[in-house]
Amino acid sequence: MICRGDRRGTGLAEDSATLKGVLREGVLQEKSGPSIATEFGVLLPGIRADRGTGATLAGILSQQFVGAIWQVKDDIAVDFGLRGARVNDHTVAEFRAGVTFAFPVP
Repeated sequence: MICRGDRRGTGLAEDSATLKGVLREGVLQEKSGPSIATEFGVLLPGIRADRGTGATLAGILSQQFVGAIWQVKDDIAVDFGLRGARVNDHTVAEFRAGVTFAFPVP
């Protein structure tokens, strides 16, 4: 639910297309120690939300992974997440979904 002024309705916000690369294999790859990765991509315009575009770059350090992941094939995974929050006296419900494609980099 997006609430801005008197506009209410369902929308799509904070969508993006990103690429992630693992710099160090760790517990997420069934090895010892933390996993280290980087992620970059394009921030896409939303539906009934922000209209602009942008870019994102992130460094990721992971010890554990929390969420629901379905490993479709060795090189394809689908993940889902739900979030509930209270922001500025408004209830926020969020559903996130993602698809991860793995491919070898020469």
